[in-house]
Amino acid sequence: MLIRTESEAVAMIREANFEEYIRQAQNSSNWYSSLVKESEHEYRHFLLLHWCSRINGRNHFISPTTNACKIWEKHILDSVKYRKFCQGLIEGYIDYYPTYKVGSAEYMAGLREAEYLQKYYLSTFGFSHVYIRNTDVMSPPFPRMA
Repeated sequence: MLIRTESEAVAMIREANFEEYIRQAQNSSNWYSSLVKESEHEYRHFLLLHWCSRINGRNHFISPTTNACKIWEKHILDSVKYRKFCQGLIEGYIDYYPTYKVGSAEYMAGLREAEYLQKYYLSTFGFSHVYIRNTDVMSPPFPRMA
């Protein structure tokens, strides 16, 4: 069953246990402690953006921030849990396209989608971010996780 409300999506994402993936990403990236929590918030926002995209009838590639991508890469390797999580959130799978390069047609399509979602996110959640790989973006705490 597709989650239909923002509060259901936030609750599911907030309650998901990503600690093992975060620890693996932290160990492989030598993150300092304050970056760990920020990266976790970025990853949770990235997942919420995917939910926003699907609930609005869109299904476009959305690129995470560099640090969120490191967590995502660890999560996606746990394929059974990852697939179950995605099915529960969006009744689908959030595909990973590591070959999309800055400036490519796919990358530019992702940028346009992020710009659309930025406006949607701002109107829905009161703040917005464009999540593009290889950028440094400060992420506020995930809703109700401060």
